[in-house]
Amino acid sequence: MKGFIGQEATHRHLHAQYNSQLEAQGLKNHWGPRIVRRKTRARRFFSQSTKRHLYELAITAGYEHFTSVLGELTLQSIGKDSDWLQHADTPLQTLWRWHAAEECEHKAVAFDAYQQLGGSHTERRLWFMYISIHFTTDVIRQTINNLWHDHTLHKPSTWWSALQFCFGRYGWVWRCTPRFMAYMRRDFHPNQLGDTRLMRDWLQAHSSQWHAVGSPSP
Repeated sequence: MKGFIGQEATHRHLHAQYNSQLEAQGLKNHWGPRIVRRKTRARRFFSQSTKRHLYELAITAGYEHFTSVLGELTLQSIGKDSDWLQHADTPLQTLWRWHAAEECEHKAVAFDAYQQLGGSHTERRLWFMYISIHFTTDVIRQTINNLWHDHTLHKPSTWWSALQFCFGRYGWVWRCTPRFMAYMRRDFHPNQLGDTRLMRDWLQAHSSQWHAVGSPSP
């Protein structure tokens, strides 16, 4: 759990740096403030419930499932035509693949904590459906906003690229949806999906480019 918190704190720090670079290019982060407002409303709602901590864990476990699925596919496709990052600059490839590896590494922590504390399968699945709606709409809204500010939203090539990314041979719809929906099974556990060797091999092969939170800098 301590390792999970440390990794997420580092991710948040790097997300802030990443977003500041985007904002310097005119791409405003609307997603972050919207999540803060949503969390504030949720905590006011949860404050009246004895299950507050279970609800928050269920939400965290659901989001971790999203990020671990995306992380697994990011690592799985390196060097293949299905690699989403193949045209990205090398530093960005390293950043996102490192992030993907850590998401795969701690994908079961929140889920296991929820199970150990007696969280129900029904509520876990209901919260996952709830965050699935928000996660999907948040991604779409932020992407459209970015494309608008980049003056590429109305280009036919943008929409063709979007169709390919979503529904093409290596589209995320076909690759991700079955893995996302596996979460709805009553007997689901995060470790049923993915190959931990991908994460371990990438972290080991690129150990000179990162170091664990709390460890001395290389």
